[in-house]
Amino acid sequence: MRQPSLAPRQYPNGNWAGALSVLRHELKRDMRLWQANLMGPPLQALLLAMVFLLAGADRFTGAAFEAAQGGVIGFVAPGILSVAISARCFESMAFALLFDKMERIIENLLGSPISALEIVTAYAGYSMLVALLTLVTVHPFLMLMGAPFPANPLGLLAAVALGGFAVGMGGMLTGLTSDKWDQMQAKDTFVLTPLVYLSGGFFALSAVPEGMRLAVQLNPLFHLTDLLRWGVTGQAAGDPALSFVIITVIGLGFAALGWHAFRTGWRLKA
Repeated sequence: MRQPSLAPRQYPNGNWAGALSVLRHELKRDMRLWQANLMGPPLQALLLAMVFLLAGADRFTGAAFEAAQGGVIGFVAPGILSVAISARCFESMAFALLFDKMERIIENLLGSPISALEIVTAYAGYSMLVALLTLVTVHPFLMLMGAPFPANPLGLLAAVALGGFAVGMGGMLTGLTSDKWDQMQAKDTFVLTPLVYLSGGFFALSAVPEGMRLAVQLNPLFHLTDLLRWGVTGQAAGDPALSFVIITVIGLGFAALGWHAFRTGWRLKA
């Protein structure tokens, strides 16, 4: 009778079934708080849209506002999407990593036969799905408020997925480098929030003084917001191809740092 082998199981082509399990686990955890995760972003989007409507659409003037489909709401809709997608992807990833570190659940992941590349790939896929889910739940409500149907649907989907990947990888690094909830919240409040609201979602780049335009364009989330505007309205302040490249490079850079952390065990214990 053949005895079972006690040697570790080998995965010559990668343990992608394990990566899929990690992805499925994160999605299930996310859906446990479906009331906040599915209903929160649309509610926030409606409140922001109401602010611009109640402030008086006639007060917003300029070529960018007048050229946008749907008027003021059409112009600010990509900014509202950027806020919702960035917040959801960043917080979901940062919360997942920090919670697992503090509760020592991450030791189960580190002890499983799954490589650092497969772990980061699973988290990247999770973040992209969160971004796409946020788009599906938020944009229909913005359309009810006057936002146009996407001018470039496929481009919008690509921008959302890529933006979710980049911001999610940033959230992953935040979770890895934080030891307490206060540290994570500080990075959200003092890093992500200013970047989101200064990304050009609620103002035209042409309205910014020339001396400050470069500072706005150096903001990575400016390129995400510009891609979302291109997808929604068909217009962009910059070159969409260049924005795709910049967001991709940033996302891959964050992912490489995350891969290094999981490969070496850096900051994996709270």
